[in-house]
Amino acid sequence: MLAPAGQSLIGRMKLRRALLGLISGLALFSAVPATAQAPPPVPALPDAPRITSYSLSAQTCACAVGFALYGDQTDYQDWVQVWLNGVNVAYNDPLYGWVLSSPSGPIGSISLPITNAIITFNSAQTGVVTIVGAQRPRRLSQWSENRGVAARDLNVAVTDIIAQLRELWDLRNRELLAEGGFTFNSLPIQANRANQGFCWDNNGQPTTCVSVPGSTLSAGSGITFTGVNPTSISTATFAAGAGISFSGSGPTTINALRAANPINFYVASSGTDTGNCLTVGTACHTGQYVANLIGSGFDLGGAQATINFGTGTFCGVQVAGPQNGGLVTVELLGNGSANTTVEACTGIPFGAQALNGALVSVGSMTLSGNSISNANDLIAQQGGHLQLADANVVFATAPKALIEVFDHSTFNAVYPLNIAGCGLYGLLASTLSSIVTGTSVTNTISNTPNCTAAFVDLIDGSTFDWGTSNPWSGSLNAAVVAFTMNLNASFDTEPGDTFTAFPNVRVQPPTMGGNSTVYGESTASLTYVCIGAAASCPITDAPTWSAGTGTITVDKWSGSLSGSVVLVPSTTPTSGNFWISLPISLDGSTGNGGVCTASPSGLPTAWPTNTSVSAYYEASNEPPFYGIYVNWTSSAMTASAGYRISYQCH
Repeated sequence: MLAPAGQSLIGRMKLRRALLGLISGLALFSAVPATAQAPPPVPALPDAPRITSYSLSAQTCACAVGFALYGDQTDYQDWVQVWLNGVNVAYNDPLYGWVLSSPSGPIGSISLPITNAIITFNSAQTGVVTIVGAQRPRRLSQWSENRGVAARDLNVAVTDIIAQLRELWDLRNRELLAEGGFTFNSLPIQANRANQGFCWDNNGQPTTCVSVPGSTLSAGSGITFTGVNPTSISTATFAAGAGISFSGSGPTTINALRAANPINFYVASSGTDTGNCLTVGTACHTGQYVANLIGSGFDLGGAQATINFGTGTFCGVQVAGPQNGGLVTVELLGNGSANTTVEACTGIPFGAQALNGALVSVGSMTLSGNSISNANDLIAQQGGHLQLADANVVFATAPKALIEVFDHSTFNAVYPLNIAGCGLYGLLASTLSSIVTGTSVTNTISNTPNCTAAFVDLIDGSTFDWGTSNPWSGSLNAAVVAFTMNLNASFDTEPGDTFTAFPNVRVQPPTMGGNSTVYGESTASLTYVCIGAAASCPITDAPTWSAGTGTITVDKWSGSLSGSVVLVPSTTPTSGNFWISLPISLDGSTGNGGVCTASPSGLPTAWPTNTSVSAYYEASNEPPFYGIYVNWTSSAMTASAGYRISYQCH
């Protein structure tokens, strides 16, 4: 090789050695970072789920991820999922957003893997936090070809792949799987599955069923399907919201049944009207909320539900039936008459109401009309039934009536009445309704209450049944009328009763009209009772005889089709007439539903001559009834003698 002009061979050799040294120095300088620190070794991948959980209480977390991350760039939201109380929350959520960071340096500029990543919420959170590995697969760059690859680079790449496979393995264990060899079909298209339930067809493939647009089915502790055909649905609480529609060719039966029989609900002054009120700790605030809950969510099947009231004063309760195809029997039970008061409130003019065939029993409380206009302590209507559940019920003042029954309704005391106040009426019955006091009990009247209209008022075929051996203790205000009756009403006493013991009978005479009748039965003491349509019909031990009024005893009735009445004059009338309503009510006129015949008897005393006795049918009354018309002229009757008339209806 020739040297350039003016340059010796030795000079050229020195220059070459200098250039080689410079190149070697530059290569060495570029191969070692300024810090002179190599990245840490790539750790092995543990055989464990890539999941970490924490429990927070008003904290932002700053929680270690707990496993190595291999994501490149800065899109950490595609490396992990963060679940808060079972909900997957986005990193940029305005309320639950979070960031991923590392104390080693900014994400995207530090070496991989990141073994010290931290999740921090933007604001304090409370609950269970679960961090789940969920890296999105990708490879944005490749190694240069035709050269070797450093072992560390290979470890990062291979461990990244294995980490993603482990995340897929963990995800598979959280998915819905079929048995080996079975392949699911694709779901119906979005338009066909929107607002539809998820079901399985007869081949075990997913399909749609039952339209549920925006509805919620709350099944309490769960729904159990039993049977072959039909199918019964049984659940402790069945809430259908605005309603559930079932369609199909086969019969469908839905039974919303109680968890226990009978079931107890609870009401307390401190309660709230939410939930199912099934324990003392979850007591509701009003009895009406519970009654509505029973009506909408329970089929009592004729069994009894009890609403237990705690200490305090509560608004009244309306119980209606039937509900859900079954009878409704509800007991309202307080904590004692001295501790629990159930009273009328604005918009609720009663302490308790039985409506539309419901049976309501009341116990251990004070009932009050609470000065609410036209309010009652108790009321039953449209076939409702009321009764007492125990002897610890006190009837306080009510503006209208202590007990009102109308439209084919009943009240059966069973236990003693404890009357501490009154209103217009004490006991009021109308339109074929009945009030029955207890048998062999003592009814108590305190505070000398003043019933401004009458203590008992009976209208339009209604009945008051005074139970056997049923004395009254205490007295009403002296101005109170004992009872009033009209339109075929009846007052029924029993054998052995002393009718004049009824409150205020001796003080204020009852009023009777419209073929109303007081019934009694003959006994050794011969109870005097009253008949007729006169404006008034005083009851005394020695009644005054006059045309159209008098006394009778009924030997037998109790709904019987035959019997007799005995007229007992206290003077010697020479003429008179009586219209006697029989305790028989037969539908239809003569020849259509039955007919009654009546005839005088010679026992115990023969009737005067010129006496006519005939049966009559009163079609204008509702319901129609039969009776006896008696007329005699020009012949005196014997005072205190008994004149019998026998009747037979068929």
